[in-house]
Order: sequence, then C-alpha cells, then structure tokens
Amino acid sequence: MKSLQSFGACDADTPTLRTSRAKFFGCLAVVAGACLLAAPRGAQAQANDPKPIQPPRDVTFKTKDRIDLAGTYWESNIGREAPVIILLHREGGNRLEWTKGIASSLQLAGYAVISVDLRGHGQSKVNAGANNPNRQRNKVKLIPQDYKNMVGYDLEAVKAFILDEHQDSNLNMNKTGIVGAEMGAAVAVSYALLDWNKPPHPDGIGPNRTPRGQDVRALVLLSPEKVPGLPYARPLTILRNPEWNVHLLVAVGNQDRNGLREAEKLYELFNKVGQNENRSFLQIYPGKLRGSDLLTPKELNVETHITKFFEQSLKSLPANWRNRRSKLYSE
Repeated sequence: MKSLQSFGACDADTPTLRTSRAKFFGCLAVVAGACLLAAPRGAQAQANDPKPIQPPRDVTFKTKDRIDLAGTYWESNIGREAPVIILLHREGGNRLEWTKGIASSLQLAGYAVISVDLRGHGQSKVNAGANNPNRQRNKVKLIPQDYKNMVGYDLEAVKAFILDEHQDSNLNMNKTGIVGAEMGAAVAVSYALLDWNKPPHPDGIGPNRTPRGQDVRALVLLSPEKVPGLPYARPLTILRNPEWNVHLLVAVGNQDRNGLREAEKLYELFNKVGQNENRSFLQIYPGKLRGSDLLTPKELNVETHITKFFEQSLKSLPANWRNRRSKLYSE
C-alpha cells in the first residue's frame, strides 16, 4: 500500500514503500524531521497574484427539489486557473467542521473552497435557525433516499454554483477535488461517478463538444464508512480507469478498526493489481480519531498531506480554463 511519503523526502530510518497487500504503517510516528511534507505554498500564491485574499462568505445552494442548502465559499485569489475543493461533512455534522483550518489553508494555497450543509444537517434543516457554533455530531434521521439525494440534488446544486464561478473566471471547474469525511466520503465517491457519466453537450464534434461533467479529478476519503444506498465498489471500479486519471487518497486512524478495514478495502479496490499506484494513496495515522477530527492534531500533518496531494492531483493537471456554456443555449 502506498503512503504519502512518496511526496517528500524521508529519513533513512523511515520504513520504505511497500506495494504488497500487507498492512502498511509508514509515517505513523510523527517526529521532527521524519517524513514531513512541504508546507502549503500560500505565500507564493499570493506573491504571484496581487489580488487580496477574500474572507469567506455564506452562500445558498438551491436544489432541484426546492431545498435551500447553506454553504460557505472561500474564493481563490488566483482567478480562472484555481482548482476548486468541495468539503463534505460526516453524518450528524455540518460545514463548520472545516471552518478553522483546512479551508483557509487551501484558500491561502490558491484553491477555491466550498463547504456545504448537506440536507438534514446544519442550517440546511427545516427551521435550522441561526448558525450553530457547535461542531459536534448531532443525531439525524436519514433514509437511503436522503443519501442518494445528497448526490443527485445537493452536489448538483453545488456544481451549478461552481459553474457560475467558473464562467466568471473565478476558478477552473475542470480541476475539482472533493474531501469527504465518513458519510461524506460515500457521497463524494458516488457523485464523482455521476459527474464522469455525464455526456458532453451535442454542440460539436469530438473534443469540441462542451463538457457537462468529468470534472472531479481527486478524492480524499477521511475514515470512509458504509452508507445505505451508496455503495463504494461499483463507483471505484469505474473511477479507477487509468484513462480518466482520477486520484485517490484514503486516510484513517490505525486504532479505528472498522474504518481501517474499510479504508484498506477501498484502496485495494481502486488500486487493482497496482495499476494505479501513482495516483492512489493510503495514509494510516496513529490513534482512533475519525473523519475531520483527524485534522485536529497538528502533529499528524493531515492537513499538509491533503494539500500536497491536491498539488499533485489538481494543480499540475494540464486542464486549462475553457468556456463551459454550451453554444446551444443563449446566455
């Protein structure tokens, strides 16, 4: 299994990479100088573009089944070539899981970032009231169709917002990444497949046709868990297609037994017979923290690992901005 230590130089005492089916626990002990990745280059991004960093702002996404979803948007300061990252919370959580830390760090590194309260969560609940500063998990009652609607309605509403920002030259939607925690991981994987299955508009021939989707290029799954109605196997079996060049990072704690088992299974499924080694990674951290809680201990460097993963999987993509409004429809 491949660890993110491949992104940076490691000490001589750090375990070497292994690609066998045996469990890999490289980079577990985080000590000074041991397998640390390069820090996000936010300062460099700002130096190359004089546009100031904007504070996050609240936004609303209207779904096709007429639900208003609450979201937060961190606009990039580098404009039309900025990759965009969608942050999806765990079940019972909300978008505030991401507000202190990784969202701002990714923005400083040049990314546009969006977090959303999925239906039944946070301010996207009926009569949700004012913004709740409590980041703790709340009990919610969901049925399998709710999870499917998160994919087919909620993320499609987020995608419509991203399209508008793309057309305004504020980001490049063809460089989209998703971070999903626990339940959010299942939503992310299912949506990635939905997005890749969208045919282009019938407004041209071959590559001249305007794309509808095929924008999700990188997935980060934090302690992925099973969700009714959203299987992992079929989407990952299709998304692992080398021609699509989708990248995958799975992160989990080594004392999270159920999560570790699921994480290893998903990694092996995506990286069948080692054909996707250069774009799939399994990172195992010490402890029993799950999901977005893995980001809390700074010594684990999870935030840095995710940023470095996106640098390879999104920023380096040869996918320049292009007009995404089909010629078949008037502006």
